Amino acid sequence: MNTMNFLLSKHQLDNPKINLKFYCNIGEYSLFIGFDNISNIQNRSNENIIVFGDCINAEILNEKDKFSASYLKQLKGIFTLVIITGDSFQIYSSLFGFLPVFYSNDFNVISNSLDLIKRVGNYSSGINKQYIIESYLFNYSFSNQTYLKQIKRLSNFSYICYEKGKFEVKKYMDIADWFIERPLNGINQLSNLASLFLNQVQHYYTDEINSITFTSGFDGRTILSAATLHQIKFDTFSFGRIWNPDVEVPLNNSRELNIPYHYYDLGLLSYQNEYFDLATKFSRITGGFNGFLYAHFLYGAEQEKAYSDNLLTGYCGSELFRALHIQGAITSRELVSIFTETNDKKLKENLWNSSKLIFIQKSDYKEEFDNLFGEILQLRETKKKYFSINHFFYHYIFTEVFRKVFGAWTVAQMQEMNVRTPFLDYDFVLELLKTDLAGCNNYFFTHNPLKRLKGQLLYAEIIRQSNSQLYKMKTGKGYRPIDLLTLQGKVRILFPYLKKRHVKQSIKPNLDNLGIISAYQYHKNEIESLYKNLEGFEISRILESSNNLNPYTSEEERGILLQTASLASIL
Repeated sequence: MNTMNFLLSKHQLDNPKINLKFYCNIGEYSLFIGFDNISNIQNRSNENIIVFGDCINAEILNEKDKFSASYLKQLKGIFTLVIITGDSFQIYSSLFGFLPVFYSNDFNVISNSLDLIKRVGNYSSGINKQYIIESYLFNYSFSNQTYLKQIKRLSNFSYICYEKGKFEVKKYMDIADWFIERPLNGINQLSNLASLFLNQVQHYYTDEINSITFTSGFDGRTILSAATLHQIKFDTFSFGRIWNPDVEVPLNNSRELNIPYHYYDLGLLSYQNEYFDLATKFSRITGGFNGFLYAHFLYGAEQEKAYSDNLLTGYCGSELFRALHIQGAITSRELVSIFTETNDKKLKENLWNSSKLIFIQKSDYKEEFDNLFGEILQLRETKKKYFSINHFFYHYIFTEVFRKVFGAWTVAQMQEMNVRTPFLDYDFVLELLKTDLAGCNNYFFTHNPLKRLKGQLLYAEIIRQSNSQLYKMKTGKGYRPIDLLTLQGKVRILFPYLKKRHVKQSIKPNLDNLGIISAYQYHKNEIESLYKNLEGFEISRILESSNNLNPYTSEEERGILLQTASLASIL
């Protein structure tokens, strides 16, 4: 699969670096397309629908007289739609907005590629300092900022409409409507929800070989378990060092199951050689997301495409099923404080004084920080419309975090393969959110293991219904799916939990299990040369942190250093 770029522009392109092979005129706009990369074109009397990406059941579009936003509930997959009707057009991203749509403040240019926008117009100047602050504090943009000051990202569950010479951004859905005040008892709904998932997941497999991520956790093995039930052709893989549980556990499981499995050893010199190019490419494709932390996602897709064109992942499963409790890559401490700190003044002080901002010259960012905090206050004002703080928090997770974290991984991987996310099936999610098995209906940031286990019951039931062997196999958590659904098993779960907690408290974790530290050190000179071109940053502090980076550096310090490298590669 190739890059799926399109560009709508008021200006004729004369840039020889832009390899777009097809264009048509829509009123005063020209639509430029990488023609080979269009996955589907529906031509009708007065309406053309162009599909970019992977719309699994695009045939539905042929059954409709005229496209409506309500059809997005029925369409499965990860894609972007451009709907052209005469001199008007509309642009949509599929539910949850994994594939971005970017537009300039004056709407003179619209594209699904920020890098393409930067290369075709006068948008390369004017770096957005607010985006830099947000990237450090939250690991991604807070709302719709991008690293280019004049360019925004389309909000989730919204679309761009151009009609009669005027632009409008319209919202077609508010998932706050998916939340209910009194969810059903999930134990009574377990069997039906598992059956629904097993029925819906069939739409996401192809008749050819399907690549499935298989790690030590529940997400991938649940999709694998369903594949065995439906007798799907598949290949499984994971990546990491051999002593990484996400390699060791599935390797042992696959031997016992006698299924295909391989892993990509991220400690090999061949991967370290590619790391810098992979990391900078990832950062560029995703508009500044942390490519130096997640380069292995792109590497895995580049390698795995030799086995399949279709990648099934467990993205968002844990976030849907379990009450979040870890403040890290998905939800930073600073993000969580927006929902937990009641005092506005204290919140502002805490964010401004965050250790994550140590690499910037803060005096140069004061105006941008004030703008950001204004947006935060606007968000906090909406709290009253939710049934609980957990619903308030999860609304942000569903509308913002899903598309910015999992979406970034997906955008990078879809350069090579179709990426499919069965846990985000609309029909399944809607039924799940009616029960207290959903994380949003669970306990807000609880650390109680017995309360958090509720979020794993559905995994166990799906596996129970689909593969009796996997049902009895130990995961990287130290227990088996069967243990979650039996009284004796719940007692067994407590011991590995306490053991894991003791290990976390007594042993400093080695953070090089994905080969990130060693790969960074391998390219240290190249990376540090990027830092020297930054303006408004504390270069000496960055270089000091770079020199001190080792496998036992704290996750926070490692994260902000790698984020700095990613920003430096695109600014």
